[in-house]
Amino acid sequence: MKSFLFWIYAVCYSKIFFARNPLKSQKKTLSKIIQNLNGTQYQKAFSEDLIVNSEDFFSKIPVSDYENLQPFIEKILNGDQNVFCQNSIKYMLLSSGTTSGAKYIPITKEGISYQIRGAKLVLILYALHKKNASFMKHFMIFLQGSPQLDIQNSIPAGRLSGVVYHEVPKFFQKNKLPSYEVNIIEDWILKINAIVDETKSKDISIIGGIPPWCIQYFEALLKETQVKNLKSLFPNLELYIHGGVDFSPYRSKVKKLLGNDVVCLDTFPASEGFFAIQDHPEADDMLLLTDNGIYYEFREVGGLETISLENVKTNVVYELIISNLSGFYRYAIGDLVCFTSVLPYRIHVAGRVQHFISAFGEHVIAHHIESVMSSFIEFSNIEIIDFHVCPDVSNKQYLWFIEAELNEKLKINQKQYEAFLDRELSKKNSYYKHLIEGEIIQQCQIIWLNSGSFEAYRIENKKLGAQNKVVHLSNNMEIGKWFLNQI
Repeated sequence: MKSFLFWIYAVCYSKIFFARNPLKSQKKTLSKIIQNLNGTQYQKAFSEDLIVNSEDFFSKIPVSDYENLQPFIEKILNGDQNVFCQNSIKYMLLSSGTTSGAKYIPITKEGISYQIRGAKLVLILYALHKKNASFMKHFMIFLQGSPQLDIQNSIPAGRLSGVVYHEVPKFFQKNKLPSYEVNIIEDWILKINAIVDETKSKDISIIGGIPPWCIQYFEALLKETQVKNLKSLFPNLELYIHGGVDFSPYRSKVKKLLGNDVVCLDTFPASEGFFAIQDHPEADDMLLLTDNGIYYEFREVGGLETISLENVKTNVVYELIISNLSGFYRYAIGDLVCFTSVLPYRIHVAGRVQHFISAFGEHVIAHHIESVMSSFIEFSNIEIIDFHVCPDVSNKQYLWFIEAELNEKLKINQKQYEAFLDRELSKKNSYYKHLIEGEIIQQCQIIWLNSGSFEAYRIENKKLGAQNKVVHLSNNMEIGKWFLNQI
């Protein structure tokens, strides 16, 4: 009955979803955002008069980063009302900021509903693809942050995934895992082991979570149960939902652990909103959600001018700037996107603004590095566990720290592998190509790491847990030096 009801709901909702015009939806969303802004402390800080239209909004409200918004967030934490928006703040979401340390992101009841709607939409479109919702009969497990919340001046505060735990609709409550008691375990290794114990005998159809942390759970589960892959353990397992990092470097390993019959779908959620989903298993990009409480602007990397959705072009890397109904206006969230098509608006996530290498003026971004690694895995047939790339300025070369099962093949083919990485990166970045061909920098160097190296780094640097994303490239040797000191 539950599967049938969700199937009917999916069919009905999809008719509304596909009938919406994305540009009209964006215009309507912006109008609602402006209405929510007017009369607030934030509006009065930039304009004595009310914001009357979109032109007024763009001319008076500046593009901001977290540092600009922090004084207003402090007011909310101190108990002030009507700071960012007219609606009351229901939660403060705790986000591990790369540039600003811990961040508090305010979210209203409506903002939470849009987060839930984005997650439901993944299941709705998947059900439409397979023409049934039989997965609703079985358990679903999502590796997430602790649902145990702190109180910040009467406002509950916690990780997005932990907050969402409390907001999951009753329809989904009975068959979701892990349990609250297991989810609140703080020690990540103990939590993984507890999740293994709780789930190994369940009938699971859907798993969700960030790839590197799910891999840790998958491996622990297979070690405990001594089966070939998760499909052998869970015959009804059919869907893995992931997000947070580029999936391509993890694809082959995840598919091996899950079993090839399990569908993998990508998502693009953040504390500030749920932005995009992979709406079809065969798609290699994601559909931008244009009617999910977010108004989008874009600016080219290094540029100052922003454009709205109707003016974007394909194959251009843009910095994503969002306004939402929880009170963040023209906020540069730090993510880079590239459109693969317009009408429908489809994107790739190209990395983070602060994650790049430009030690020699080349500005290599995460999307370049992760695409190269994906090609390298296919070329070499090596099972990569994780990796990090950084510039060695003194020796004028890139260092690729790659964790894999070490064997003689790696040493024998080292030069061939290094040449491949340089060749593929040159295809992605013309500046890097000129540096290599002009012998301004030397051929890259692969430094092979023993199994467990990245986990050791995370343990020592307190970066274990499902909320800590892997940094695959950096413009300095900080992470690289740590690995070199261990060799």
